[in-house]
Amino acid sequence: TTFEQKIVKANIKKGGKINEKNEVIAVTVEVKNTGKVAGKQAVQLYWKAPYKAGEIEKADHVLCAFGKSPMLEPGEKANVHLSFYLQDVANYDFTDANKNGFKGYELDAGKYSLFLGKSAHEAYENFNFSVEKNIKYENDRFSGHKVENRFTDNGFYSSMPGEKDINR
Repeated sequence: TTFEQKIVKANIKKGGKINEKNEVIAVTVEVKNTGKVAGKQAVQLYWKAPYKAGEIEKADHVLCAFGKSPMLEPGEKANVHLSFYLQDVANYDFTDANKNGFKGYELDAGKYSLFLGKSAHEAYENFNFSVEKNIKYENDRFSGHKVENRFTDNGFYSSMPGEKDINR
């Protein structure tokens, strides 16, 4: 069968701005069975962060939330609720590549996009917004511990031990 999907509700605005006060992104996706037989549909939400050459390395896009619709008869609709923590999609800057004096997880200022995917390469819908200024995560949200480099500060491929390496 075939399906349509669209974001019908979000806790951020399309084209809006987010900052360090935003902890969780939540969206509601309406799934409609447009085919001729009953079926279920996977709902996939992907995250795309801005990339600046020579700065923090990032994946082009990341699956940040997913779910599945209930069994839908032809013409029937259902809402699927998805959410994720911003800290979980932040990138780790272990060398201070963006030169802001911080080593740790952060979201760079700039234009971001969520896309509601048919797959990792096809979107039903794009949802764009921006991060006003860099958001830094100094503590792990699970443990509360300070996030810091535990391995070499001498470069990713260095075989020389770093000052803060873990000795085992």
